Amino acid sequence: MNRSTPAALALVMSLLCIGVAAQTQTELLPLAMKGDYQAQRNLAFSYASPEKGERSDPIASCAWYLVILQSGSSKVGSADAGNVRTYCGPLQQEDRVAAEARAQRLLKQIYR
Repeated sequence: MNRSTPAALALVMSLLCIGVAAQTQTELLPLAMKGDYQAQRNLAFSYASPEKGERSDPIASCAWYLVILQSGSSKVGSADAGNVRTYCGPLQQEDRVAAEARAQRLLKQIYR
């Protein structure tokens, strides 16, 4: 085994992890609707910064970040509050109201 083998193996493993973590909005939605914290975060981000072929939806992004904050998950932290400021803050008032209403509907569906 040469010296570059551990580094090459680490690179391959990190690339595999990235590939496993990359899920589509269609794959993330059912998990997010089950209350999966990481799926909710990934879905919210995907609406804000969609990958090729995914749809951009700033209102949905904001709504999911609001859901996360109000989910009661022990994983919620300051980064989640920062995401609300980052992704909800720039919305026009009417879009922010729409995002808040969507978040309330989602919360009722997820955490009945």
